[in-house]
Amino acid sequence: MGSGPRIHSMASVSDCHTGENITIFPDLKTARIGHNVGATSWKRKDGASLFDFLTSGPRPSNVIFEDLGFKEIEGLLTHGYRETVLGTQDDGDANGAVKNTTEWWVSDDIAEVVVQIITNARTKVKNESRLANIRRSEPDSALFEIPKGYKIEHLPNEKNASGKPRDIKPEPTEQP
Repeated sequence: MGSGPRIHSMASVSDCHTGENITIFPDLKTARIGHNVGATSWKRKDGASLFDFLTSGPRPSNVIFEDLGFKEIEGLLTHGYRETVLGTQDDGDANGAVKNTTEWWVSDDIAEVVVQIITNARTKVKNESRLANIRRSEPDSALFEIPKGYKIEHLPNEKNASGKPRDIKPEPTEQP
């Protein structure tokens, strides 16, 4: 395990139109700016729902899939599913026992995972990620400014808004 500084919190902002992502690490006084070059992989064909897109395709034989139906979360209609991973022969005595479960609630309306809950069956540790305070209005531009004194790191091999590669060196710069 590394001996670097611990990260206790982070905040990410993504521009769904340009694909630009900014992640702020307050503990490190660092901001990372990148472009979601993989965004095209989220494009669905034939009008498929996000649920269908994420749940279609083959699964390993030790994964149990459950459709959880629909529910409203944060004012959005979401469709949920759960995947339970069972131990295999490689897990010895845990063969066939539940290793972990992951529950997703996705919204077609905003094309996002609204809630994700991962539970480790052995340790009983539950990690939950949730979109909150979803507002459909133009936010204050000050919310997107990197705080003064933060080091800015540009992630390498990004693409610009037109999809063309841009060669940005990962040299940190100091925000005045």
